Parts: sequence; C-alpha cells; structure tokens
Amino acid sequence: MVILAVLILSSMAGATWLPCSFFAMSLSSAERNNLIKAAFEAKDKAYSPYSHFPVGAALLALDGAIIQGCSVDNASYADTICAERVAIVKAVSDGITNFRGLAITSNLFSAISPCGLCR
Repeated sequence: MVILAVLILSSMAGATWLPCSFFAMSLSSAERNNLIKAAFEAKDKAYSPYSHFPVGAALLALDGAIIQGCSVDNASYADTICAERVAIVKAVSDGITNFRGLAITSNLFSAISPCGLCR
C-alpha cells in the first residue's frame, strides 16, 4: 500500500504539514477516503517518462469540491510541474482559493511530503 502525505489547509497562505493521524481527525471518514481515492486517480494520469516518479494530488475545497492534479515531467527537469501546483492552478483558475486538505500519492511505500517548491 502506498502511503501519502497530507496537508491541512486553512487558506492558500496558511499551509501546515501534519501527520496523517491529525488529518483523520480533521475530516470525516468519507471526506478522507474520497480525497485519497481522488489523489490515486490523479496519480494514474501523471506524465513521468523522465523521472519515473508519478505523483497525484487532490485538494479538498471548503465547499466539498475535490480538485485533482498530477505531475507533468519535462525533459528539462526545471520545467517539470508537480501535482500539487497543477491542482492549485486548476482550483484558482476556477475561482476556488480556500481549502481544507490536500492528499498526495506516489508509488513509494513510505510517506512523502509536498515538493520542495510547495513546502
């Protein structure tokens, strides 16, 4: 089973990384399961022919909407886009700017944190 990293967000500017156990207390079981499922679905859409490291992310908006994002590799590693930023850009471009949570998945068997730019 792949383990995921979780952010609990109060707004775009107030992200704090917290362990999964706290995440479970902050969201209902159904919200948590739907968010994790959406992150895995997003990971399956990742384009990672160079890094071979597919990542999926799912943002939970305050209104309950889930916005997915996947990593998109580029031959120039500096131009690669992480799953978290894809999800955030999709949300903001649709006018969604307040979130309750973010799930991030990969193929690793240990927890991952958001990418260096997103931390």
